[in-house]
Amino acid sequence: MKATATLAAALVLTCASAAQAMPTVRVGAAAYGMPAPADAANRTIVLGDHARYVNVNDGETVRFVHGDHSFAWTFNTVQRDGVAALDKIAPQDFGVDGAKVYIAPNPLYNNS
Repeated sequence: MKATATLAAALVLTCASAAQAMPTVRVGAAAYGMPAPADAANRTIVLGDHARYVNVNDGETVRFVHGDHSFAWTFNTVQRDGVAALDKIAPQDFGVDGAKVYIAPNPLYNNS
């Protein structure tokens, strides 16, 4: 019985640690995917101050860089394609307002 209690306590601590390590996802952002570790990115997109849009594919993991800020995101949409406001998925201090992310269908699932 003591081993079960110890295991349960360890599980609770592990879950709490994992929750703290994950960045906060803004409301509505989950419809476009989820945060990802920077080293999981397939490519990096460097954004200037006047960036208005970027193009990505569904299923792609992208690292976005703006100045000295960066974050990575795995795009996973419910619909075949979509448009997301970059400031909905980026951390609040990322600093690119008004830019759009155009999400093309995953090329793995095209019938071409």
